[in-house]
Amino acid sequence: AEIGEVAEPGEVAEPGEVAESGETAARPAPVLGDGFRVQAELVVWRSAEVTRVPVSALVRAGREWAVYRVHEGRATLQPIVIDHRATRWAEVIDGLAPDDEVVTYPPESLTDGARVEVRTRQTM
Repeated sequence: AEIGEVAEPGEVAEPGEVAESGETAARPAPVLGDGFRVQAELVVWRSAEVTRVPVSALVRAGREWAVYRVHEGRATLQPIVIDHRATRWAEVIDGLAPDDEVVTYPPESLTDGARVEVRTRQTM
């Protein structure tokens, strides 16, 4: 887990439809022309200082979310509460401290209390 920014992509409203903000989407220009394209990124939520984990660390524990937290060389299944979730990151609002290390891409064979070794720590 770490402190960082999480942004949640939004849905694009069709022209004339009402977007989440309550504003009507603008009508498109009649024609852009051959070979033109438009790329857009809509952010519907952003926060600069949240405790976050990679989405690749999330596992299901029943109906709840959890991660395997590395503590004293063991993987401990830690229930967490997440709020916003984006493509790469999930905001953790309960269950982890910013300096907790978690297992990313945990195999299905990983069990609570299994001995693990930290091989690398990537800055994300």
